[in-house]
Amino acid sequence: MVIEIEPERVIARDGADGEGPQQMLQTLVKRGLRARLQTGSLLTGQLFVELDMHPNTEIKLVGAGSPYPELPTIAASLEELTSSVKGVLANLANLDIKTINTEIIGTLQGARKLVNAPEITSSLTELETTLVTFRKMVSRVDRRVEPLAVNVDKTVSAGRKTLEKLQGTIGLFNRILRSNSPLQGSYIKLADELTQTARSVKSLVEMLERNPDSFIFGKRRR
Repeated sequence: MVIEIEPERVIARDGADGEGPQQMLQTLVKRGLRARLQTGSLLTGQLFVELDMHPNTEIKLVGAGSPYPELPTIAASLEELTSSVKGVLANLANLDIKTINTEIIGTLQGARKLVNAPEITSSLTELETTLVTFRKMVSRVDRRVEPLAVNVDKTVSAGRKTLEKLQGTIGLFNRILRSNSPLQGSYIKLADELTQTARSVKSLVEMLERNPDSFIFGKRRR
């Protein structure tokens, strides 16, 4: 292809004013000047030659003995795209489509058999039954825990009242003992027993206040 370049459109820089057209062209080629055929219009098929700098491309010259200076060229964008499409089509042509279709159909059939297998259906049914049973069990526990909590509150309240009565009785015995009663020995023994009982009741009340669920789960270990 022969092209014509208007010299007045080329502006020399970097001290290249003294170079002639041939020398300037060689300098630009060494720096990466390349020609590429581009599509101007896909409708009309018009083409144009693009000149641009591509310093990392190889210099390819035909050297056919033309009297005109030669510009190295690179592949056009459309040409590269066409080559890529041809490569993809060639790879597709080499594929064994029938074998691939057969394998895909076999895989789908195997998956369908697995999903519809009696073992899978039975397992899903058992799982659903287990979940229903678990929900019922949780519901029963909820209904039982709430009344049990009320009973715990009642037990704590009764324990407080019993403790108050025991403390009052112990106070009465102490007053009797201070008056040097002849029944002092019996009263002392009875007072000790009542004191131990009061301590036990007090411990029970305090434990229930701290851990109301101890009736259900037992005393927590530290």
